[in-house]
Amino acid sequence: MKLKRGETWVKEDPFVHVLSQTERDSRCDFCFRRPENDIQIPRCSSCKVVRFCNRKCQSSAWSVHKKECRSLKRVAPKIPTDSVRLIFRLLIKLESDIEDVEVFGKKRNWADLISHVDEVQEDQIRLQQFMVLMTTLKSFSENVMSMPSVEELFVIFGRVCVNSFSICDPEMNPIGVGVYIRQIKPCSVLDHSCRPNAVAVFEGTTLRIRCVEPVDSEQDLRISYIDTLDDTTTRRRNLQQQYYFNCLCGECKDSEKDLIKFSFNCTSVECKGHVTQVPADDRFSCDICGTTVDDVNLNQAAEKAQKIIKHLNELKKQREHESIRMKGLSCVSEMRAILHPYNVHFIKLCDLSLDACIETSQWDDALELGRLTVVAYRFYYGELHPSVGILLFKIGKILSYLADREALQFLKQAATVLRVTHGDDHSLYKDLAQLIDQNSN
Repeated sequence: MKLKRGETWVKEDPFVHVLSQTERDSRCDFCFRRPENDIQIPRCSSCKVVRFCNRKCQSSAWSVHKKECRSLKRVAPKIPTDSVRLIFRLLIKLESDIEDVEVFGKKRNWADLISHVDEVQEDQIRLQQFMVLMTTLKSFSENVMSMPSVEELFVIFGRVCVNSFSICDPEMNPIGVGVYIRQIKPCSVLDHSCRPNAVAVFEGTTLRIRCVEPVDSEQDLRISYIDTLDDTTTRRRNLQQQYYFNCLCGECKDSEKDLIKFSFNCTSVECKGHVTQVPADDRFSCDICGTTVDDVNLNQAAEKAQKIIKHLNELKKQREHESIRMKGLSCVSEMRAILHPYNVHFIKLCDLSLDACIETSQWDDALELGRLTVVAYRFYYGELHPSVGILLFKIGKILSYLADREALQFLKQAATVLRVTHGDDHSLYKDLAQLIDQNSN
């Protein structure tokens, strides 16, 4: 079956899902939606841990939450980790009959998901995680449900590790985890590519796989399991650690792009070239004018940027937006003279600082950071990628708030992308279309 650009291949609700602890006080535990105007969502009257935005969500969640509620109430105020809660919910689901789904003309269910038990057994980190999870799960499920054998639980653990999706909000920030039976990721159903022809987006917890390029057959669909902004070494390491395979796609063979991802500014006046490390050499030179640069200073700058990015990510977990803004802007100002705009460390610094500026309503700084980043986004992600469309939307919204006539240009560019990646029936696109109408008058 041929698929067109902008066509939805599948639209599916999760078999089982869990909201991240960091989002628990601001989102519905079932649909993951955040209410308008940050209205407080009422808690479950029994466990007083999870929140439901309305009776419909509470009723839909009750078949699973009924048992979880008793356990949460018993262990309070201690709350198990997201992974423990996800597998606990999965065990509840597995107690009932599981309906098969059809994929590529074949019936599939939970048992068809690959587990990679042999690889997981050799993975010391995963083994340690499993031992901790098993102990916690046993305590959490006490007097509520029977635990499977260690062997059965290990297979379940492996399937969750390999087949779970990070559920993202409209701006592609992870807010939870879900398992979707139709999407058996490491198998032939949806293979990985660092140059994907399809993307996974979410409407609440509903997963949509949408084509960003025409596809002759659904068997040719490829999504990316990881962030393609990272360099090849990082991508391959993440894929091996998470999914136990080595990627050999065309993007992973593009050594020149990897050099650019760690490039620096040329010191020659008005030269816009990339200063990169010469292969099989310790020297750094410009790819346009040939100027050589002191490698010690460059490496020190790169190491400093990495440390600051790590620190800012820790602050992000704590929602310390003002601290991120101040430290991020200071680092961006310093590194702007050293790191090339296409350097991934510089891009990540700008990303973190941009979001912090938006959270603290520093619109001028946010706008400057957005303009800095969007060119690099297009270079690495291509034109039709959710991250590009969302960034264009952010810039357009800021310009609209500032009553700048340029807003309409960016909003229309965002619409061109999001119409393909999300679809015109997605809530994000509907919000965008409304803003375009406002700025067209």
